[in-house]
Amino acid sequence: FDIYSRYVGLGDITYNRHNNVVYVSNLDNGLIYAINASTGAILGAPYNHNTTTSDNTGLPFTQVERMVFGLGYNDQTKLLYYAVKGGGSLFDNNQIYTLSLDPDGSINAGSRSATPVIEYSFPGNGWGNIISDIAFSADGSQMLIAEMNLNFETAGAVTVPSKEAHYANVLKYGNVGGTWALSLSY
Repeated sequence: FDIYSRYVGLGDITYNRHNNVVYVSNLDNGLIYAINASTGAILGAPYNHNTTTSDNTGLPFTQVERMVFGLGYNDQTKLLYYAVKGGGSLFDNNQIYTLSLDPDGSINAGSRSATPVIEYSFPGNGWGNIISDIAFSADGSQMLIAEMNLNFETAGAVTVPSKEAHYANVLKYGNVGGTWALSLSY
C-alpha cells in the first residue's frame, strides 16, 4: 500500500482481528488509515480528527493539533480508540476518543465520541508527554496507556522531534459502568 509520507511515518498501529484490518496513524498528515491486512487496500476514506486545521505540507510532520498518536482496538466493544493532544502544544492535555467501525472494518467518520473518554495531564519536566500506545485486556475492561516524552528541537532551519522516556508513564484504567477510571500509574 502507498501512504504518502514526506519525512515521518506511523504514530502507532493496531489490529482488528474480526475484520483483518490494520489501523495506522500517520504523523505526516494527521490521518488514521484502515488497511485490509490481506490485500493492503485502504478501506474507506482516511479519518481526519482535526478538520478545522489544514495540514501544513511545508513541515516535516503535521502540526501538533493534527497529530494522532496512540491507537488501540477493543475486541469486545469493537471500537477504535485514538490519542491526541487537546490543543496545539505538547504540554496540552492528552485526550482519547473512540470511533465506531463499519461492518467491513473501515472507520465511520461521523461516529467520534462527542467528548474524550479519557483526558489527563502529567508534568513532563520540560517535555511533552504523548500517548504512544493503547492496549486492552482480553475482556476489554482494562486499558493500558503507554507514554513517550516528545520535544521539538531546532537546529538551523530544521526542526526535528526528540524522544525521551525518563518522565513517561504507563497508566492502567478500568471501565466501571461505562466510564474509564484510573486504577494504577507506573
